[in-house]
Amino acid sequence: MEKLYVFICALIRYHSDARSYEIERYLIEDRKWKPSDAKFVASEIEKGLKLLKVDRKF
Repeated sequence: MEKLYVFICALIRYHSDARSYEIERYLIEDRKWKPSDAKFVASEIEKGLKLLKVDRKF
């Protein structure tokens, strides 16, 4: 999980325009992940991005 959290932090830090649904599709189509695992990752990315955006307002 730590690697996922580092990835989410990097998305914010480097102002990435990547979208969680695009990452989910990439994981399924290109990396051959199970859809349920890819959906979990996409969901965690969305939650993490929302949390970090709130944190930046302080």
